[in-house]
Amino acid sequence: QMVAMQAAFFATLGIACTAALLCTGGRVELGRIFRSAEYAGEDWVALCLATVVTAVVMVALLVLVVERAKKCLDFVVTYHFFHFLTTWACGGLPVQGAWWASNIAAIVLATVVGEWCCIRAEQRE
Repeated sequence: QMVAMQAAFFATLGIACTAALLCTGGRVELGRIFRSAEYAGEDWVALCLATVVTAVVMVALLVLVVERAKKCLDFVVTYHFFHFLTTWACGGLPVQGAWWASNIAAIVLATVVGEWCCIRAEQRE
């Protein structure tokens, strides 16, 4: 389950970043999602928006893959932790406030809404 969620997270983040950058006329490059310094550049709003959009998509995947409200926080924090490690490895320790703010917002959003949706799904069963 974790491998599926991690792969889905990176795929969704890549697609969301590409779409956001194309809409804003930014330079599209896969490596941008792994360099926190990009969040200090001119395309920081597009990258932050893509991070939050990814959280919304991940909520649907939490309901489909994880299925249990009790596991949502663990899964969300884990795939964001691996994103943090990858970002650190590719571009150094993230120091940009926009990177931290968008990722913390995404963690909170995916966890709270994911748990709520999973509880609703569990009640229907």
